[in-house]
Amino acid sequence: MGGKVLDILRFSEILVGGKRVNIKGFWGVERGLLFKRFYSMPYTIPTDQVLEGGVFYAIRRRYIKGEIALRFKPDVEHMEFVSPVLRRGYVKYDRERRRLIKRAEERVERISFSKNEVDKVVRLCELTAKKRGRRIPKNIKKVLNLEGVDVISVYIGDLVGVIINLALKDRYLLWQMGWKDYNFLATFLLHISVERGFSLGYDIVDFGITTSERALKVKKELGCDFKNFVYVVGW
Repeated sequence: MGGKVLDILRFSEILVGGKRVNIKGFWGVERGLLFKRFYSMPYTIPTDQVLEGGVFYAIRRRYIKGEIALRFKPDVEHMEFVSPVLRRGYVKYDRERRRLIKRAEERVERISFSKNEVDKVVRLCELTAKKRGRRIPKNIKKVLNLEGVDVISVYIGDLVGVIINLALKDRYLLWQMGWKDYNFLATFLLHISVERGFSLGYDIVDFGITTSERALKVKKELGCDFKNFVYVVGW
């Protein structure tokens, strides 16, 4: 890849305030002292490890709560979530998405890949998440300066849009977004992330778990492949 790949376990330790553990060959992050919890990776970021039933039951006996998100379907009870991806060479935007990108290119004054204005970046993500009934990770500010965490900022005068992406071993994962009230910004942030991922040498740009119909519509119009899933085991 053209840049540094994220140390996903270190990222996870910082994000949840825990420590890495290995249970029968399966890596994850442990949090808590008395009532311990286990995460393969936090916030349903999937691991490419394979989870077998015997390993899962060993983990479950040890931890009162947990969440394991996987790229490969496990042989234990799980939930399936679509995780749209774009593949190099297969990008074909819908007319509406092309229109919004063109509008953004006319209005946007600057795009920055530096990690300045961290407080503004986090605040913008917080406000956007709140409008959609979500919360951003509590320790997000602590991981922004890690190698492999990309922060892309968009300016029209002041900061108006930001997207935080993760450079993983096999894919470029779009993780957290925030934007002010310009109707073209969400599409534009996804678009410049796609370009960024491919420019770094990735063949796959992963849009992450998508559950809302509105978000699915946008990603469909960006030409995403919907055959990619994340499998979540929780207790």
